Amino acid sequence: MGSARRHLSRPVIGRHFERGRRAARAEPQADSWRVTAYESGDDERQPTKVGSTETTDGGAFTISLESAEPADDAVVYFVAAPNGPAQRGVLAAVVADPSTPENLAGLIVNERTTVATSFAMAQFVSTDGIVGTAPGVVNSAAMAGNLVDPRTGELAEVISSSPNVSESSTLPAFQSLVGMLSACVGDDDACAALLDAAAPAGGEEPVDTFRAFADIAKHPANAVVPLFDLAQQGALPSQPGLAAAPDAWTLALRFDGDGQSLDDPGNFAIDKAGSSSAVRPTAAAG
Repeated sequence: MGSARRHLSRPVIGRHFERGRRAARAEPQADSWRVTAYESGDDERQPTKVGSTETTDGGAFTISLESAEPADDAVVYFVAAPNGPAQRGVLAAVVADPSTPENLAGLIVNERTTVATSFAMAQFVSTDGIVGTAPGVVNSAAMAGNLVDPRTGELAEVISSSPNVSESSTLPAFQSLVGMLSACVGDDDACAALLDAAAPAGGEEPVDTFRAFADIAKHPANAVVPLFDLAQQGALPSQPGLAAAPDAWTLALRFDGDGQSLDDPGNFAIDKAGSSSAVRPTAAAG
């Protein structure tokens, strides 16, 4: 097996958005990347390709979106595939509210955004890409943003602050998952081992790393130890992961209320638009 990498691959970074154009600058690990944008979640059952381009020598790219005004009930996600023989180390990022220009003003595609996208969107990820309709895909994309901010490629505020951060195992588990992908990108042997370990029992091997992490999310108790060994190879000293293999590769975020918005709720109801209602129980009159 080739030597393990000890740093994240250099990201594809978006710096500008105007009239459906996205400019970016990066220094990716591969010589060049094919970056493709897809829209998913509206009335179409299949994702729609809305733009594609090649990075420059320095990693910069500009995508002219065919859909300059994404639908309110859609998400836009980006897939970056390296050109050349090692084409299975695919990175991804998803934007929950692409109709807001500020959300498309900057974009980073790296190991963190890939793990966040694959885990949050796992139920919608297939060989065809992210397949689903609103509100499911929109809510899931918003959850990806609670793990990683796609505009910076860094940990999001939710996972990196209380009641998460050091108060649960979620952040170390996430760092270990990122370590798996870090070991894979740029190392064909590690990538092959990752795809093999991510394959569901009796199922087919995922075609790339984007889909591999979705399979890990859907089958979290599968090949736990081999995946942990890969995580150790790509671990970053500044971002420690789990000290031992977990029972399963799950990511559970905790949220604190404000003490006023929701107080001792009774029954919940969620409508088809994804909105929730709660009934607060009242004491019976004596």
